[in-house]
Amino acid sequence: PLILAFAMFMEQMDSTIISTALPAIAIDIGTSPIALKLALTTYKPEVNTTIEAGVKTQFLNNHLRVNVAAFHSEIKDTQISFQNSAVDPASTDTVNAQGKVKIDGVELEVQAQITSELSANFGYSYMHGDVNGVIASGLVSDGLGGTTLLTQELIHAPYLPKHQANVGLDYVRP
Repeated sequence: PLILAFAMFMEQMDSTIISTALPAIAIDIGTSPIALKLALTTYKPEVNTTIEAGVKTQFLNNHLRVNVAAFHSEIKDTQISFQNSAVDPASTDTVNAQGKVKIDGVELEVQAQITSELSANFGYSYMHGDVNGVIASGLVSDGLGGTTLLTQELIHAPYLPKHQANVGLDYVRP
């Protein structure tokens, strides 16, 4: 059997940071951000800091792979997007949450090569998000050229399922 323990630290900045530059770009080309349906992009980039540790294994002459990992993530300036029908039903606004969203979780992955043509896989994740005291707040367009201050306490971590699973079979024709 092959057994490999691992640990990693990762810090990631959300790629939508370009949106914060779009209002200046609109002005440079002689129009307004509202005309480009950008509304207001006053949010900061989201920063996710994660530590993860686990074990990756292979057994039975590399026919069975089992990987297990645990992780802890802290997300600063979580971006929350929502429909802003005051501007346009197709328009969305984004605000930052003040405070840190914390996520703890575990993952299990199993892959088995049943025959030379058939393999099976299974994955499961459990995640728990802590949003205690996290408040989403920011200026959003009111659709009339002005702004409104939006403030809302989070009740759950956005876009985070508590349980997630997948099962699959792969067949390769000989």
